[in-house]
Amino acid sequence: MAGIAVSFMLNRRFTFSGNEAARGWSRFIPFVAVALVGLVCTWLISLALRYGLPLTALIGKSSAPVAFAAATVLASLITYPLNALFVFGRKSSATSATRATVATSRAGRA
Repeated sequence: MAGIAVSFMLNRRFTFSGNEAARGWSRFIPFVAVALVGLVCTWLISLALRYGLPLTALIGKSSAPVAFAAATVLASLITYPLNALFVFGRKSSATSATRATVATSRAGRA
């Protein structure tokens, strides 16, 4: 719980500092909800990468940490727009983050 509180304070102070809605602890509960969504996304993506792809055959013992690291990055692409939109009320940040996510995924397919 201390880690989520520190993450909330850092996001409120640095990432979303220009937003009046970011002030105070009133947005902490929605932040915890988004953090739990991120936790579940990380877990599911990690499982999908580790067991859905032949990572063990490709990279051996490193498959678990590599899958977890990739899942963490992918989950952050989900939680940033959620925090921007539902927690800190920055629709423009959520929209631009979503556009960047889509552009990145399209570039990866090309």
